[in-house]
Amino acid sequence: MGEVALTVPAKPEYLHVVRAVVSGIAGRHGLTFEGIQDLCLAANEAAGYLLALPGEASRLVLRMRNDHGLELLVTTDAPATTWPPQLNDS
Repeated sequence: MGEVALTVPAKPEYLHVVRAVVSGIAGRHGLTFEGIQDLCLAANEAAGYLLALPGEASRLVLRMRNDHGLELLVTTDAPATTWPPQLNDS
């Protein structure tokens, strides 16, 4: 497969596109229905988390590759923040 990359605007209304691409690729790699759903949920939660961070992201990028197992990476072009995020003790 090599690597598949998808870039969408960094807006929540585009998360369905990310899930659809993840589902299609995972299905072609023989994952079970539950495995596909789990991977879609992981991609959705990662993307949702990134979109909720402060900053001005304009792009959300999904990369998937199958070097030694199916890998998924979700990033934005927002400025880097401190990791791990600080918890508020409110």
